[in-house]
Amino acid sequence: MSVPPPSAESQSGEPTAMWLWIAVVLAVKLALLLWMGPLQPPDTSGYLAFSQTILAGQTAQVDLSAAIPNTLFRVAGYPAILALTQWIAGGRWNWLIIALQITLSLTAAAAVYKLGLRCRLSSWLAAAASMVPALSLSLQLDQAVLTDSLYSSLMLLAICGLVDSAMGFHALKPTRALLCGCLIAASFLLREATTFLCLALLPLIGFAAWKQSGWIARLTMAFLVLLPLALTQQAYKEWNRQRTGIAIVTTGAQTTMFQALFEVAAKDPSVLEGDDPVMEQARKVFRKGSFDEVLALNAALNQQLGMDGIAIAASGYAHYFSAWRHHPLSMLHLPANNLRIRYAKLWLQPVESLHDMLVWQKSDTRLPTWKTWRHYASPPAALGLLIIDGLCNTASIVVFAGFLLVTPYRVWCERRTGGPSGAALGILFLFAGFVGIYGIVHIESRYLAPLVSISSLIGIINLEWLHAWLLPKRNSHKLRS
Repeated sequence: MSVPPPSAESQSGEPTAMWLWIAVVLAVKLALLLWMGPLQPPDTSGYLAFSQTILAGQTAQVDLSAAIPNTLFRVAGYPAILALTQWIAGGRWNWLIIALQITLSLTAAAAVYKLGLRCRLSSWLAAAASMVPALSLSLQLDQAVLTDSLYSSLMLLAICGLVDSAMGFHALKPTRALLCGCLIAASFLLREATTFLCLALLPLIGFAAWKQSGWIARLTMAFLVLLPLALTQQAYKEWNRQRTGIAIVTTGAQTTMFQALFEVAAKDPSVLEGDDPVMEQARKVFRKGSFDEVLALNAALNQQLGMDGIAIAASGYAHYFSAWRHHPLSMLHLPANNLRIRYAKLWLQPVESLHDMLVWQKSDTRLPTWKTWRHYASPPAALGLLIIDGLCNTASIVVFAGFLLVTPYRVWCERRTGGPSGAALGILFLFAGFVGIYGIVHIESRYLAPLVSISSLIGIINLEWLHAWLLPKRNSHKLRS
């Protein structure tokens, strides 16, 4: 979108307003941290076990006899950070990792805030885009010992750098391109799916590189953004080749792919048909398609068929793609089921986030939704939370509509006037890519955390543009009346 340079007025109050918002967000986060302490959801135990292996200096060997080899099932980035915090802080390591996550999260929020000011938003609207998500979804992620907070912050910083160049504020020079690329590569060490998600980044990278003059310069800048990820991935695969004899990143497919198959099988059991031993074991353990059944299948394949984690992961990929070839209509249940309205409500969801934090704190994963607030609050308070949650959801949907619906319309309106720069369109493609790539396997709201504030920023900019665009027409209509 075409954005004029920031005014002197918007620049003058930038430091004070930004630090004020950061202080407010930090105060809320610290209050919750002192109340609940660091949260450890179910996945935390796997990362901690990996970190203990690192501290013991035993990462050179992989226990392939285990059904799910922990040091091969996950990438080593987050366990390595946990190991470092344990080495530095000892028994208070969990407080140190949460402090690191909050610091990096606020840094990313500040980057979105400054981007909003450059787009001539007021400090209030810039804060709405950047700081409000920090009090919603990232509120629970920053306080949990999970990869999501650090991953979201690193990816968001890289995205902000690319958007800044795509909007024409700063050219995508080699230093900036490599910096963005290194942030993406660091994200890969926290979540291996970054390799696939990078495909969704290509349009934004292209729009940022397009500001260069000449095809050679454009291709060079795009190459420099992607280079660190390619080198990091190859280095990681080589490390695993030395440990296992096979160049792979992780064996995560041994759960994710079978989890997708079991989800479809709950609607159409025929996807588990077949005479091979793997499908026979799958039919034996399948009941309702729960994750516990996926773990039981891995154990059965390991104990009954003697398959290690690498073989199970390869089998997971093979049967997943086979299901798409032979049962395409049934497999379409995955993306159809994963396209849910809740992804439009991520901008402002403090009530739901607080509920999830309480669930994690009490380690009670059976509580289904925020409606179980009655377990924590009196009926009048629960009713008040219901009203607040409804208002927050409405506001979130409006902002999301500004992003999802107004962006294409604005692109069409400005097609002959030199805008848009491609940034908004790049973010739209990025959001669609994240939902699409995750949606054909498995998706959770926290997987979209890197995109909440930047998509909200585009949504708020679009809504302000739409208001300014409609206002003259409304005034003209009144004059004619």
